[in-house]
Amino acid sequence: LAFYDQVVRPLELTDELAFFRWTPPIRSKMHPFSRGPVKVRSVVSTMACPRRGKNLTGEVHDPLCWALGGVAGHAGLFGSLFGVYQLTAEWLAAYRGKDSIFHPGTITKFWARQRLPRDTTWALCWDTPSAHGSTAGDRWSRSGVGHLGFTGTSIWVDLKEDIIGVVLSNAAHWPGDPKRAR
Repeated sequence: LAFYDQVVRPLELTDELAFFRWTPPIRSKMHPFSRGPVKVRSVVSTMACPRRGKNLTGEVHDPLCWALGGVAGHAGLFGSLFGVYQLTAEWLAAYRGKDSIFHPGTITKFWARQRLPRDTTWALCWDTPSAHGSTAGDRWSRSGVGHLGFTGTSIWVDLKEDIIGVVLSNAAHWPGDPKRAR
């Protein structure tokens, strides 16, 4: 409830972000990430899961998070591109000291590159671009911070240029791939 009360509701992202185990809607019902009756969003399957005996569609992929009921700090957040972008923009606003629901010191601490181990690119729950082979790409500012999800999601924030990049893809499930049909 704290996530909804303190983040989702104040940012008016009720239909854009959800941190729960999602169950498919009954046919003809509106999708939970819909922005109205006309714009019904579909959710792409994450993977065929032999342990659960089905394709995972709109429910957490991570086995530890699933064992915890589908909600954990490291996995289980579902959102639209709009919702993820708006949440990231709010973090950036706090980082810049602008009016935000987040405390600027908290975001600054999360986005600061750690000192140990030596030459690490990690921040708290975030990463920063490495000199070579960064998932942010070769042209992203070295002053950036980012976060990757296993299933192909990515958020990168360029702190120098105030640019936000959000990619919501599906890198874990390739329907019809015979090598993954085992």
